[in-house]
Amino acid sequence: SYMELPQGNRIQQIFPNMSWMCLDLLQVLCELAEKGHAGTVRALLEHPLKHCPELLLLGVAQIK
Repeated sequence: SYMELPQGNRIQQIFPNMSWMCLDLLQVLCELAEKGHAGTVRALLEHPLKHCPELLLLGVAQIK
């Protein structure tokens, strides 16, 4: 599932493939981090942390 954002949001312009809006992806990354791969997950999250931290926060807040 994907987060819903208003049309014309700048995030959709920066990340047209919307990968960081995918809640399933964020869930899997959290699970991997919990299972000993935190360093790798942290490296993967560096780009969205720099360019769209609010999107990452919204996504992580929505996963269970």
